[in-house]
Amino acid sequence: MENKIYYLIASQKFQLENKPLGILPADFVRVKFLFCGICGGDFSCYLGRRADYPYTLGHEFVAQVIEVGTNVKNLFINDFVVSDFNYRCGKCKYCLKGKEHLCRYNDIGYFSNRAFAQYADIHYSYLFRVNNTIPIENATLIEPLSCVIHAYNLIKKIGKPKTILIVGLGGIGMLFCFYLKIIEKIEDIFVYDIVPEKISKVIKAFNCRPIEKPEIIDYDFIIDATNSISGTIFCTNISKCGQKYCMMSHLYGLDTSFIYEVFCQKEIQPLFPLRNGNSGNMKKAIHIIENYWKYEYNLTIEVFPISKIQQVFDDKKHLISCKQVLSMIDFQ
Repeated sequence: MENKIYYLIASQKFQLENKPLGILPADFVRVKFLFCGICGGDFSCYLGRRADYPYTLGHEFVAQVIEVGTNVKNLFINDFVVSDFNYRCGKCKYCLKGKEHLCRYNDIGYFSNRAFAQYADIHYSYLFRVNNTIPIENATLIEPLSCVIHAYNLIKKIGKPKTILIVGLGGIGMLFCFYLKIIEKIEDIFVYDIVPEKISKVIKAFNCRPIEKPEIIDYDFIIDATNSISGTIFCTNISKCGQKYCMMSHLYGLDTSFIYEVFCQKEIQPLFPLRNGNSGNMKKAIHIIENYWKYEYNLTIEVFPISKIQQVFDDKKHLISCKQVLSMIDFQ
């Protein structure tokens, strides 16, 4: 079975290739990708922060099952599915403590959920069924929302905040606005981004409050979702001494030594959430998107055909949408 895949072959360079699929393994499911969101990790790779080329990207997908392996009993042809980012063995010390995202066997080699493509064979344990009565592209928000839920669960362990500043209104920042305002019912959510149109969109969608000018204000928590060194410098500059701080940015491969220094100088209290925590966060995210995401919130999302993948990544820093989603319709 022929399969078209976009590979990242160098920094800021995609290439379309044909890689045929073989026989479906017994514990795997063959899916046809429908939509896939672009996450901060994808963009970090595109920028060259992880230079182990060539490789494929895309995991915030919704797909349709077209074949199931002989050992798979919980999924069926034509099911719509989204994917976890983690393999969870259920037996190691981390899994038994409810920290399955730290599973000792997470790098077992089953992760093949790279969705800038036509098809893939995916181990059944990663997949969750979703309701196709919602606009199906909205299901691309489920996996990143599970990461937001995990991060906020960690924040609440320190103490439930009343005032939060979210800096960076890409996909994660936007979903924080949605989750904190609509689900957690926190009134004082302040937002900032270098793209004014993104600020306008989240204010209109979720009734957040813009900060008028960069200055040190007494926020209970600052959430850094900028995915950039300049964004983190901005956040740390306006952090008060003892500031509680949640880092959601992907800064792999960059010189981040200044972060340690300023955290020490100001005694900033950081959180560095990894992935999406336990599998219950995926289930909760599915329920929330299916039941609480409204049509009018889609003003924060923009859908592009997969054939525009190079252009979308090239222009991403300047796009006025908070979340970019690629449609695989070109492949059909």
